Amino acid sequence: MIEVVLTKGTRILSFDGRVLEDFYVMSQNSQRIHVRHVDRVEIKEGRKGARTLDVRSVGRVILIKLDEAEWGPVDQLVAQLNAARG
Repeated sequence: MIEVVLTKGTRILSFDGRVLEDFYVMSQNSQRIHVRHVDRVEIKEGRKGARTLDVRSVGRVILIKLDEAEWGPVDQLVAQLNAARG
């Protein structure tokens, strides 16, 4: 199980080995995605070293701009998601 707190606490990603949960305080629509429904999960690097978490599944997209302090925990989350996807 991994839980990552992002964007100064306004967003929390949790992964228990089967289900990715995305809790976002700015939206009433938290998301749950089973790992078998995840098509792609990766960190995209943009200009000037900016990084974005990109999670794609059927009919859903999660894009989160990352602060540098969040890189390590999000890298671990991505590694666990990709390992569970096989």
